[in-house]
Amino acid sequence: MLGSRLLIVLLLAVPAATWSPVLGAAGRAVPDAYVPTAASGDLLPAPREAALGRGAFRLDARTTRIVLADGATDEDLYAARELTEELRALGGPALRVAREREVSGPSGHILIGQSADHALLARALQSAGAGGVSRPEGYLLQVTPRQIIVAGADRRGTFYGVQTLRQLLRRGKGGTVPEATIRDWPDHPVRAVHVLLDGASDPFHIELIDRVLAPYKFNTIIAEAEYVQWESGRPLWAPDQRGATKAQVRRLIEAAREHHIQVIPLIATLGHSEWVFAGLRDEALCRQVAYGPGGGVTCDRARAVFPAVYDPDRQITVDGKTTTLNEALIVPVLKEAVELFRPAFLHLGHDEVRGPSGLRYDMRLYLRDIINLSGVLRAMGVRPMVWGDVLWERREEAASDPQFGELPRDLTVVPWKYEDVRDYPEAAHFRRLGFDVLGATWYRLHNNYFFSRAVRAAAGLGMIRTTWTGHFQNRAALTRAYRQLYTYLSASAFFWNADRPAPEQFPSETELARRFAEAWTRGASPPAQPSAGTLLNLASVVTQTHIDNDGKGWQGKGADYDLRALAPGRHRAGGILFEVLDPAHTRGKSIIMLRGERDVAAAMPPHVTVRWGGRAACLAIVHTTLDRAVNFGEVVGGYTITLAGGRTVPIELRYGQNISSWLWDAERGIPSIEQEIAWSGRTAAGNDVLLQMVRWKNPQPQTPITSIELVSAGGRASPVVFAITALDRCP
Repeated sequence: MLGSRLLIVLLLAVPAATWSPVLGAAGRAVPDAYVPTAASGDLLPAPREAALGRGAFRLDARTTRIVLADGATDEDLYAARELTEELRALGGPALRVAREREVSGPSGHILIGQSADHALLARALQSAGAGGVSRPEGYLLQVTPRQIIVAGADRRGTFYGVQTLRQLLRRGKGGTVPEATIRDWPDHPVRAVHVLLDGASDPFHIELIDRVLAPYKFNTIIAEAEYVQWESGRPLWAPDQRGATKAQVRRLIEAAREHHIQVIPLIATLGHSEWVFAGLRDEALCRQVAYGPGGGVTCDRARAVFPAVYDPDRQITVDGKTTTLNEALIVPVLKEAVELFRPAFLHLGHDEVRGPSGLRYDMRLYLRDIINLSGVLRAMGVRPMVWGDVLWERREEAASDPQFGELPRDLTVVPWKYEDVRDYPEAAHFRRLGFDVLGATWYRLHNNYFFSRAVRAAAGLGMIRTTWTGHFQNRAALTRAYRQLYTYLSASAFFWNADRPAPEQFPSETELARRFAEAWTRGASPPAQPSAGTLLNLASVVTQTHIDNDGKGWQGKGADYDLRALAPGRHRAGGILFEVLDPAHTRGKSIIMLRGERDVAAAMPPHVTVRWGGRAACLAIVHTTLDRAVNFGEVVGGYTITLAGGRTVPIELRYGQNISSWLWDAERGIPSIEQEIAWSGRTAAGNDVLLQMVRWKNPQPQTPITSIELVSAGGRASPVVFAITALDRCP
């Protein structure tokens, strides 16, 4: 209803005398309007050694079995289930899982397991003359026309071999598997993603584990857990009700365990301790425990303004007893977290520890707190972990403090750096001091590549890809902070193999976004079938050209800044065929540009009606905007589809969700999983450019479509339509 009202308002705002083409659009029927496409691109993460053959193994539901050892564990069964689910998602044959005693030999089967436990697999390896992989988490994957072998160095290795086999299955469209011999193992023992737990973590993070993290070979989650609904410290403190419940956390831990992922809790202590102050029941107590020599501390619950740093040792009174914040709240929460997570490590935070107005925190207090809390964890058999920024930025001051030598050497230091730089001396610095090191990165490609190499060179423990979507924002992350999620794939690649591929050979962000979306939706619906359809001919309603030979086309800036890289003719996006008109054959015009604030669009029509008169189950519209909108989600226009009989169905164009600027946004990337990229290229001047595609599903596919109304809201981010394809069947 909102979309209908908006489009009505936009139409009413158009003066009657303005140009508004309403012409027929002939269509060209094609048998291949949609064709399912096999997965493209290289394997991610890149295997250590890979040799591809020319043959293939053919899967046969009648004869092919997934063969496990007679003594297979639940973990082995889970790896087999991953394989059968992948085949189901691809529309491949349903294969039965069998034990080795149930088959006469390896021929025609998929053998999964560890050679020490799986006699049939061991014999097949010996017969094939294929040596296994002995490195931890390593695997051998051998596909021949005769059989498939997934031999892990351990159970994790077997699991990761199955994940690579799943990618090979996608290349063969589920019916065949291309011939290959792959030997692979990781560079880093710990390959982690940091997430923020909240009330949406179940099911969001569980789905993330199943669909993305485990398939791309992450083995650790750093779960920021201070907002879990802890029971400790209730006399003076109460948790935020938006936080995850302990029952949700237990389900997350179980799902992680099934996927060979350890979960390490992170409780932000000292730095970023707003959770502590926000939960204190007494505002006077909030000001009392805040670290702020000389005052300047704000505790305002009404405006949610709190200090970031507390004083762990300051004496306070709770229920008539003298205590400290550490004794009354922090230590009890840490103990409760250990009891819930049963972790090998616990991350204590301790980052960006500064007082009011950037006041430098007392280094003696800082070091003493790490030592004290580490002692608490050590007594429970848990290793401590802290962010490394304070210890790095103030390293000379820290080293001069006598307490520095008392820091436990089982402490893991996590230096974080998020810039695309080449040098990360922090890793070697902390290793020389005797600490284990985990490098922490963010979404930038070179940051992940070079930091991973630095940690490997320093013999560090591994890498963490941090996520900063904002507390309590997990449910909205896919549609508002998508770049932070799809770039998990580049982190996974370089955390597993720090050498390959080189950054300049790595898939583009548009490709990563496509792969993530494909993984996220895999299995959600039956495999799409080929479909005939119609390529709508927009020649009678086009208003501008995407090729600028004379400074009057596209944006009026000449050939260096136009879209000539998009050749006229037929292209495919997500398997959907669309056709770009050739301006040389259509009155010098090729696209429907609508009115906007940019000079080139000021004289364009505010709306255009495309009349058709055919049936379609779906429409696919390739489009973009001339400029960026100010706000994410801003309505920049809309389309209204009218069906025979008068029913109208609106599509709102919301910036960043289903439409964006033609110029690549280096700050936002692709901001929403809802935004499908139809084409990407580069101008002659070197600008990265792209078009998006919106899909519309007809609620009455047997009812003909009579018209498609294209409307602009008139702002700088005005819409431009390049092509419309009508599909007989929705993919």
